[in-house]
Amino acid sequence: MNLPKTALCVAALLSIALLSSCSLISPGSVVAHAPSTPAPLKTRGGGTIVNLDTGESRKIPITAVEEPSTEIVDSARGTFEHWLGIYSAAMNRGTYEVSELEPYTAGDLLASMKADDGLLFPNGEHTTGASRVVGIDVEVWDPETGFLRAFVCEDQSDVRLLDAQGNDLTNPGRPVRFESDVIITGLPDAPKVAGYQRYPELDMC
Repeated sequence: MNLPKTALCVAALLSIALLSSCSLISPGSVVAHAPSTPAPLKTRGGGTIVNLDTGESRKIPITAVEEPSTEIVDSARGTFEHWLGIYSAAMNRGTYEVSELEPYTAGDLLASMKADDGLLFPNGEHTTGASRVVGIDVEVWDPETGFLRAFVCEDQSDVRLLDAQGNDLTNPGRPVRFESDVIITGLPDAPKVAGYQRYPELDMC
């Protein structure tokens, strides 16, 4: 059987790895959107590049970065929280409808959603509960284009993973918090989520 490969399906499969002891895919090898820095590299702390494979870091210059206002950060967080709520509800069902997420999604993330049949899990798994945002660290803000990139700390302590028969597959030792790489475009007037990638192998929040 061919596994679905869109951004939402990748995130859902990563959720299986986060919530259970099984390992369906290698989280560090899959990109759930087209970030400005190619995986497995991430920008951290005003110009530090960290290689997720080796743990090595190096300094690089970052240009065209401006400190966002409180209103911009609040708008970005609210936009992602609303989107995450709809996505979490879809994970509770195990499937999604493009129409329910399209008004709040843009760019490559929206294109990948439209390319798939809406199946989030390969074998009928689904979740209960929802992740919640407990922190946001803005890395890039471009006021001229309305582009914002942030690393978001998600808490999944209320989320359980169930199989198709309703049996609880949740690993008691699963990480409670994990970091996500989120891109918001269209700020401040028409913000939408344009990128979403989970990093379950990182412990930064």
